[in-house]
Amino acid sequence: MVENPYSTPSANITPDSSSTGLPPKALDILLRTRGWTKFLAILWLIGAAFMVLAGIGMAFGLAKGIASTPGIGPAGSMLAKYGTFYGLFYIVLALLYIYPAMRMLGFSKSVRKLATSHSTQDLNHALDQHRKFWKFAGCMMIAMFIFWFVMIGFMGVAGVKASSSMPSGFPPVTTPMTPAP
Repeated sequence: MVENPYSTPSANITPDSSSTGLPPKALDILLRTRGWTKFLAILWLIGAAFMVLAGIGMAFGLAKGIASTPGIGPAGSMLAKYGTFYGLFYIVLALLYIYPAMRMLGFSKSVRKLATSHSTQDLNHALDQHRKFWKFAGCMMIAMFIFWFVMIGFMGVAGVKASSSMPSGFPPVTTPMTPAP
């Protein structure tokens, strides 16, 4: 049956999920995930800010506090150097927290845009942000495993070296004789 050719034209101006091919249930799941990813991203950014403050405090505060202590000696100057090192280490770790937080915020923003536009481009951007987050997490896990294996090997070598430098025979343990009553 042919539509009436003399009727006024009409168009569906409200987007639906058919423009992306994304089922409404999948969009609902992405929208519910959005809140949690945004929450965790904000916590990561707050944690990174505290780590930067702690790093600055360790780098400058420990070095200045030890340097101003009279009679601290060479051990104090070495501790001041390590305080600066640990402070800078905390700042580097804080930078490692910022990248995944930005990826999760990007995911959250893209899902919010997807909810209104139903655009395939927004869906692709949201999934790409999520992929980048998990790629970073996987690379960090590989780096941690390598670090753990190197440290285990280092500790094993240090333990063997330390045990080989000990004297071969220890004097026998003697207990004092208790006098009889």
